[in-house]
Amino acid sequence: MLIRRGEVEDLLSMQACNLMCLPENYQMKYYFYHMLSWPQLLYVCEDYDGKIVGYVLAKMEEDAPEPHGHITSLAVLRSHRKLGIATRLMRASQVDMEHIFGAEYVSLHVRVSNEAATHLYQTTLGFRVNDIETKYYADNEDAYDMRYYFDKRLHGGKVQTDGTIDWSERDEAKRKKLELYEMFAVKQDATMKQIANAWDKLSQELKPDKHPDDLDALAKYTKFQQIYQVLSNEQERAKYDKSGTYTLSDKKDPSLDAAEQKSESKKKAPKKKRK
Repeated sequence: MLIRRGEVEDLLSMQACNLMCLPENYQMKYYFYHMLSWPQLLYVCEDYDGKIVGYVLAKMEEDAPEPHGHITSLAVLRSHRKLGIATRLMRASQVDMEHIFGAEYVSLHVRVSNEAATHLYQTTLGFRVNDIETKYYADNEDAYDMRYYFDKRLHGGKVQTDGTIDWSERDEAKRKKLELYEMFAVKQDATMKQIANAWDKLSQELKPDKHPDDLDALAKYTKFQQIYQVLSNEQERAKYDKSGTYTLSDKKDPSLDAAEQKSESKKKAPKKKRK
């Protein structure tokens, strides 16, 4: 099976595939609109006879607060399902969304009754439910608004076998976005000055030379110093506020070297035997 970018000559075959597979259908001008605006995001699957047996129709939402891609339509003929075609089509389009258009995530809608599609998006492709849109479809069926973030952040809910949604990942994401601020005892909207003042206070309390009997004092001080480097850097802080993820710097305060050597010497010092 060949996965390739769609061409204008493929649009009639894509429309025919859509009509055979899905209740949501589009006029030909809508296919042209996608082809002319985002030709990099349309992919088709050809069988060995050159017949179009599947496609993905996608676009960019470039004016949104977070630039992101959107899957307008995905379909594979029944005769060619369970061959991994839908997964390959989706991944091909997603790669171009991220690397060509700089998308932060990709979104889509799926009927709440479509268990097979929900399983594909959630289990195979890593999408999570962002919201439920009531009466989204023409026949008044609800839709899952699903998203996949390219930085793999936690953000949404997982559909369970009984149809309920487990929102624990979203709750964990909210907790992670507050974790560093709570460690510094400041609010999430704290100013840089407030964060600097919090670090000044913490650094005085945690300095290893104030805790000579605490062999873990150095590691604790170093970790808080690394966290301060995240919160005091505008770009790193913005990344943390958005995704709840952060990278701790390996850079270390040179003034800690003496304390580290002292701590290591204490760990290696032989214990005195009792007489």
